[in-house]
Amino acid sequence: MDPNSLRFASPACLIGSLFLFVLPWINVRCSAPDGQKIEMSQSGVQAAIGKATIRIENKDGTVMTFSSGEQPPGGGGAMPMPGQNDGPDPAPLLILFGLSIVAGAVAGFVVREPRTRRFAVAGAAGVAVLLLVVQLAVGFPLLDGMPQDGPFEIRYTIWFWLTWLTTLAAAGLAMLEHYQEAVRSRYEWDSGEPLDDVPLR
Repeated sequence: MDPNSLRFASPACLIGSLFLFVLPWINVRCSAPDGQKIEMSQSGVQAAIGKATIRIENKDGTVMTFSSGEQPPGGGGAMPMPGQNDGPDPAPLLILFGLSIVAGAVAGFVVREPRTRRFAVAGAAGVAVLLLVVQLAVGFPLLDGMPQDGPFEIRYTIWFWLTWLTTLAAAGLAMLEHYQEAVRSRYEWDSGEPLDDVPLR
């Protein structure tokens, strides 16, 4: 495989991670004693800046959707949930995650020197993965104070796990491109012939 065929694969994965960053990562659901169904969702961006989206379904079927820190439309009461009144705290690690993703994607498309570009993309993706690991270990602010065995149903969405996948793929593809170029250069150095049609293993 020609390493040039991987030229845009790793930054494209980071663009995918950036897109997934704005999709819901966490869903929290519970039912109030009066029959209300309450759901809080939070995207990666919302987690970074300390926001969440709240959806309340009343017994009569009416639905209210609003952001944390806001009053429900019409001033209707709802069962309190952690983070509903004032909003969850921001997560600075996720701000750094977003910046790492952007930096890696820009480097992947803009930097021309191949070696520098590959290591910039792999390094940025690696830092982003490390930040996600640390954030997951310390916990998301939205979940602070929520009993794991209480009435709350807590779920990480498929978009959260796909963010891990695309970010890891970006680092892996950048290093694969570097490895293939190293193998190509070594072959051409030893044989004195260009490696154009010989598949790399």
